[in-house]
Amino acid sequence: MKEFRIEFDSPTSAYYAGQIVSGRVILNLQDKPKKVRAITIEFLGEAKNQWLGAHTERMPNGENKTHNVNFMGSEEYYKFKYNLLGGGGAEMEIPQGSHVYPFTSTLPPSLPSSFDGEHGYVRYKVTATLDRPWKFDEHAEGVFYVVTLYDLNTDMKAKETIHQEVSKNFCCLWCQSGPLQLILAAPFSGFVPGQTVPLSIDVENGSNVAVDKVTVELTKYMTWKATEPTSSEKQDKLDLVTEELGGVVVNSSKHWNHQLVVPVFPYVNLTNCHIIQQEFKLSVTAKVSGPHKDLVIKVPIVLGSVPIAEHSSVQSSLPAPTQPLAPQQNQMQNQAPPPPIGLNVNNLYPSIPAIDASPVSPTY
Repeated sequence: MKEFRIEFDSPTSAYYAGQIVSGRVILNLQDKPKKVRAITIEFLGEAKNQWLGAHTERMPNGENKTHNVNFMGSEEYYKFKYNLLGGGGAEMEIPQGSHVYPFTSTLPPSLPSSFDGEHGYVRYKVTATLDRPWKFDEHAEGVFYVVTLYDLNTDMKAKETIHQEVSKNFCCLWCQSGPLQLILAAPFSGFVPGQTVPLSIDVENGSNVAVDKVTVELTKYMTWKATEPTSSEKQDKLDLVTEELGGVVVNSSKHWNHQLVVPVFPYVNLTNCHIIQQEFKLSVTAKVSGPHKDLVIKVPIVLGSVPIAEHSSVQSSLPAPTQPLAPQQNQMQNQAPPPPIGLNVNNLYPSIPAIDASPVSPTY
């Protein structure tokens, strides 16, 4: 057998959730015919987690013993199998030469996006199998990528305004100072990568303690969940943005209209993945001098693929993936393109520039 492989119609091997995955199995028998019972095609989408951690268990003598174990979790989202050739149990002979067997399958619309992380992954693949009588079966595998859009216009929480305020008083020996107040406001709570978000930040420092600086942070939290050998969770933190504003001296106030730029990064929709979850938080901190505790506002935010329409500086729509929009011909040729806002949904198939086609970890 000279060739046995899978080829997708999508040039990027990527598809939107809800699209039809289509392609072909290519079989080239160079030397001689081959006897088979069937040629099958199987589609599989799954998530898996694994990490090494400490586990404590009670021994028969009543003592607790701690040792390292592999925590694991798994979920299956999509599985579909059918015969491309044969399947009735009888043997048949595939003649020498090149053969092409087309395949199709419709993806469910609510699949989690493809994802590879430090402790787990969400992956999709197609496996073609030559069911051979009295011999080992032969397999060809192809990995494809699923992009599930998240439209912030459908999320009421994303449209909510942000308005948070906190205050505290400082005590020093026999006296108590006036309050230090921190206020954060924003017109909405849902952003997309590449978007500029207007933040209103106020510090009213009626205390006798100086604010050295005010920081703004956007943080992503990844939570990995395992079910074996027992339920367990592991959380990782990644700072996406850390910016510093000025300080505020005692008995004074300061206001900032701060433009927070959400960095362009590979956002993935893991809404329907229950063992890998992501959360984003916006933090504003008034870092005070001396041994006093800082004043912090931390609010959850929503990140997605399609920006909120009334707050987007670019026109964003969600066309059917099978109906790509024609490129505009009247764009200014000498004008630099704007930074990317959200995910480009104007193509027939999604692009996957941030996904490694041959991930090396995790390998389980």
